[in-house]
Amino acid sequence: MDFRTGAEETKIGICLLQDGSREPFEVRLHLAKDILTIQEQDVICVSSEAFYSSERTVSIRRQTIGGFGLSIKGGAEHNIPVIISKISKEQRGVPSDQSSGTSSPLCDSGLHLNFHPNNTDSLSCSSWPTSSGLKWEKRWCDLRLIPLLHSRLSHYIPGTDIARQNAFQVIAVDGVCSGVIQCLTAEDCTDWLQALAINISNLTKHNIKKINRNFPVNQQIIYMGWVEDREPDSLQDKLYTPKYLAVRGSCLYKFTAPPVTTLDWTKAVRSYTVYEIMCKILKDSDLWDRRKHCFSVQTENGEDLIFSVELEYELILWEKAFQMATFLEVERIQCKTYACVLESHLMGLTIDFNMGFVCFDAASKIVLWRYKFSQLKGSSDDGKSKIKFLFQNIDTKQIEAKELEFSNLFAVLHCIHSFFAAKVACMDPLYVGSQPFVGKAKYSN
Repeated sequence: MDFRTGAEETKIGICLLQDGSREPFEVRLHLAKDILTIQEQDVICVSSEAFYSSERTVSIRRQTIGGFGLSIKGGAEHNIPVIISKISKEQRGVPSDQSSGTSSPLCDSGLHLNFHPNNTDSLSCSSWPTSSGLKWEKRWCDLRLIPLLHSRLSHYIPGTDIARQNAFQVIAVDGVCSGVIQCLTAEDCTDWLQALAINISNLTKHNIKKINRNFPVNQQIIYMGWVEDREPDSLQDKLYTPKYLAVRGSCLYKFTAPPVTTLDWTKAVRSYTVYEIMCKILKDSDLWDRRKHCFSVQTENGEDLIFSVELEYELILWEKAFQMATFLEVERIQCKTYACVLESHLMGLTIDFNMGFVCFDAASKIVLWRYKFSQLKGSSDDGKSKIKFLFQNIDTKQIEAKELEFSNLFAVLHCIHSFFAAKVACMDPLYVGSQPFVGKAKYSN
């Protein structure tokens, strides 16, 4: 599948917008590299004369019956400008009447009238004044502007695994929502989602580069992005909750909102060490519900976290970022030691990138045994605390079993997996050369 990841997407198209209780109406979407503009079609008064382009004060006298004869909509609570949406017939606000010769102070002054095809009470274009220099035109006017940096996409009904049919929402970082954007076909919907995802991703990458200038090499940000976090309690009202994941240095952070300041990084809901957790992309047969594009993270305590993203494109970005973060951290620390018990004696097991596995007495530091990674032929665990390693003796070619007991079983298992994965990656020169922060350490096979 071609995700066109080169440059930012610019795109214009016509869709329907479901905004609150209003009936769906036609809008035009204009996608730039950093903003999504939603426009609605409106009728405005235009003029080449300077008189009509300047501000005017119009006085309207309230009628005993019928009031001012106009309706006003909009305001800050609706997130749209204040506009005249309706002019009642036979009232002071009505345009010039051909038969009576009366004139409307509103229309003669060239004020903006909100036109909507579904508003049957609005006056027709033919009834508007055509005085010299005064012209009415139907134009696309900005209804809503959605900044794309840190914004998120939602193809699903919020909190559920039910996908909207050919529709989606864009939610800005400040909570401003586009409304439900309804596309004509499934292909159009996918195109818009991919174009938006690409631009959001490019903005995020650019923002990461700027932030990383203030962080040391071992604290660089590798990944930032929105996901949907599946709640462990299926009886809750919301099955999924939006969360913001970030991989920085040795940790995976889970936030409720994107971290902007240095202080924000201390406010994570949870944080995990990348080489002590396991990430798995879920196949269709492994999905928990109707949400696609999911991955799991098994923590150092054995807890399974399920996350969902909107597109396969985002899933690929996450997988590559997590692999790179794990590789860089293993390359940095080189070894990790865990306390363990062997036949009621306190021991230590060191997982060393170059040497392999080293088991030693915790008190005397005497090495009991050591094996290379290539000598590990199998392993098993009881899911609680014990791991049985099966190593092959280089001289005798016999399998030697070593059983150790750990208080943090899953952290050890995930760490071993991370070191093995990094070891395999180091054998691929193309992979190593593509990593921007890799040091000059030499590795043995």
